[in-house]
Amino acid sequence: MKSKPEPGTPEWEVHLAKSVAKQARKRVAGSVLLRDSAGRILLVDPRDSLTWDIPGGPALDKEAPDDAAARALRKALDLDVLPGRLLCVDWLPPRGVLDDQLVFVFDGGMLDDQSAAVVRPYGTGVAACRFVKTADASSLLDPDVWLRVQHGISAFMSGTTAYLHYGLRLSGAPSDIGT
Repeated sequence: MKSKPEPGTPEWEVHLAKSVAKQARKRVAGSVLLRDSAGRILLVDPRDSLTWDIPGGPALDKEAPDDAAARALRKALDLDVLPGRLLCVDWLPPRGVLDDQLVFVFDGGMLDDQSAAVVRPYGTGVAACRFVKTADASSLLDPDVWLRVQHGISAFMSGTTAYLHYGLRLSGAPSDIGT
């Protein structure tokens, strides 16, 4: 029987690399729920999508989800916002050519009236942006994104963090993963 190599040795590194190579790699994205003083949420109209979304984007290789969200805000809207508390994590199943994905939604805070009034698309990734009443967001967002937004708002209000599968809580799952 072959013994396991000792940690820290070149043999251990080969053993570890073989083990890691068998593990799944997930697509990851970071998004934020940003509000204005009237309680409306910020939506963006990405040029590469048929529907609106909340601001954010995919993480680069080895980039944390909150860093991805902050980078996407700077790139698309020229906003320097530090994402706050995690509101929800949504697992999306594979779709077409896309592998499954984890979407982390963070509290983006509230922009003051002066800052909210000057939010504009920046660069080429976003065609438009606007603050909308929560009820009006449902007609602009994909159904799974709308569910994610609703759970994010609920988590913000209750001080919890929601875990979702494609916008939905699992049957029988706890209502949150922590406070």
